Amino acid sequence: EGAEIQAGNRGGRGNAGDVFIAAGDRIFFNGLFSDGFASGIFTGVAPEGIGEAGDINLTANSLTLSDGARLQTKSEGLGDSGDVIIDVEGEIFLNGKEENPQPEFEHLTGIFTTLETENFQRGGDIQIETGSLRIINGAEITANTFGLGDVGNITIEARDSIILDGINDRTGVS
Repeated sequence: EGAEIQAGNRGGRGNAGDVFIAAGDRIFFNGLFSDGFASGIFTGVAPEGIGEAGDINLTANSLTLSDGARLQTKSEGLGDSGDVIIDVEGEIFLNGKEENPQPEFEHLTGIFTTLETENFQRGGDIQIETGSLRIINGAEITANTFGLGDVGNITIEARDSIILDGINDRTGVS
C-alpha cells in the first residue's frame, strides 16, 4: 500500500521523465498508504514547473489496479500532460472497491491524464490495447482538464470484451 514509481518536475525547468515497464507476467498496484498516497505510477509537473509531464508506457500479460491505486500523468505548470500507453495481452482489471476505507483521503482507482493549468496546454492521451478490460466498483479511465487547454483522447481496443459494472459507494461513479 502506497508503493509508487514517480518521475516529476517539482518546480524547476525541464521535462519530467518517462516511465517504461515491460513485465513478462503481471503488473499489480493496490491500496493507499496511511498518509493517503496512492499506489501506482505518476509523472507530473508541479505548479511552479516549466516542462512536459512524462509518459507512462506499460507492457505486460495482465494489469490490475485496485483499492485506490492509479496510473496518472498530470501537469499543473507550464507544460503538457503526459500520455498513458498500455499494451496488455490478457486482462486489464480496475477495481474501485475500498478494501481499507480511509474517508479523509481521495480514493480513486484508475487511469488518469490530468491538466490543471492557467495557461493553454494539452492534456495527455490514454491508449489501451488489451485482450479484455474489466472496470468495476467505480474505477475510472479519465482524461480531464481543470484549467485551460484541450483534454486528451481515450482510445481502447479490446480483442475480446469490455465490461463496466458497479459504482463506488462514496462517489457514486460507475
